[in-house]
Amino acid sequence: MSVKWQTLNLEKCLEQVKYPNKILRKEFLEKGKFPIISQEQDFINGYWDKETDIFYAKNYPVVIFGDHTKILKYVDFDFVLGADGVKILKPKDLIDPKYFYYFLNACPIKSLGYARHYRILKELDVRFPACLSEQKKIVAILDEAFEGIDRAITNTEKNLVNARELFKSHVNEVFTHKDKGWSKKKLGEVCRFENGDRGKNYPNREEYVELGIPWINTGHIQPDGTLSQSEMNFITQEKYESLRSGKIQPGDLVYCLRGATIGKTALVDPLTVGAVASSLVIIRPEEHLNGHFLYYFLTSVVGQRLIKLYDNGAAQPNLGAKSVAKYIIPLPKIAEQKFVVQNITSLAAETQYLEVIYKQKLAALKELKQSILQKAFTGELTADTAKQTIEAAEEHRPISKDCLHSTEPVKQNVHQSGQLSLWA
Repeated sequence: MSVKWQTLNLEKCLEQVKYPNKILRKEFLEKGKFPIISQEQDFINGYWDKETDIFYAKNYPVVIFGDHTKILKYVDFDFVLGADGVKILKPKDLIDPKYFYYFLNACPIKSLGYARHYRILKELDVRFPACLSEQKKIVAILDEAFEGIDRAITNTEKNLVNARELFKSHVNEVFTHKDKGWSKKKLGEVCRFENGDRGKNYPNREEYVELGIPWINTGHIQPDGTLSQSEMNFITQEKYESLRSGKIQPGDLVYCLRGATIGKTALVDPLTVGAVASSLVIIRPEEHLNGHFLYYFLTSVVGQRLIKLYDNGAAQPNLGAKSVAKYIIPLPKIAEQKFVVQNITSLAAETQYLEVIYKQKLAALKELKQSILQKAFTGELTADTAKQTIEAAEEHRPISKDCLHSTEPVKQNVHQSGQLSLWA
């Protein structure tokens, strides 16, 4: 028997609701009797204790729509409403609330920034089977399929986190290495330091030119330790020559000294000329210290902990070059430093490869959700859809985090599937 479908404008599908008191974000409690639902990404955003502010949804589920954020939440329990910009959408009896929630997820609306979006949402036409039992069948299939997809997303996110933690754990192990033959030196004994010029010739933003000598500030330091070439600022040769300090050389590192970016580090290669802002210090390794070895040390857990020992403890912490020069670095012979760098670089490349694999899979899983939703509301959903979806989504399992606690050096191999194989 064919299923009869109906189409109604969204607002004709909704019952009017009486809104409870809206609780301001600054008043949210960390613990309380009743959960607060707002338009933020997290499902529950705080707690509240006053029963008079409850919206009762336990027996009559509703959909929450973030007017500014476009976030959708299906709520089937009693809650308190948070802040402004939240719409409570309660479908009439002819539409199952969970079906209504899934339908809205299948109809993404364009972003207007922080403007209100309900004006777009209310123009939607909602398509649904006239029979509630048919709606519930669709919901049951989607519930099962999405449970499998969400499980796969969780596993993939664990893989991503564990791959990063594995790399950090390995690097941390290198710099807590206690084998004989490693000396300990202050950075000031094996490096020279040069501050960015703070003098009268410090360039103003309006003095930047389209092409010239690179002018480097904290915003140019990328997470992978490189300097962003696409967003580089430039100064003239004349301005560069007028600077008293802060001129980089091949092999230098730049290190952030203050604020939220404190401790960020980059190798200046492949740049051969340039100058740094006063918020940076140039660290110039001498012949007994490999620059890449120093980079991995400064960005390791061990190196980052040193910041707290020497910053000024202010709300916006600051370091000076003299403080950084006091950092103690464990130092093997130069040949062993190069061997360590080779191993870490290889592991970093494999970790980055895995990150690409897992990010691609997360994107594919989200697309799979949208594909299933589109099938649901065009009448293409079948009883086998959930099973087929789960099989497709659960191709990979999470990396075991047990490997992160091994005291032995960890090796790894990346299979074509993108799975990380680990052994001691």
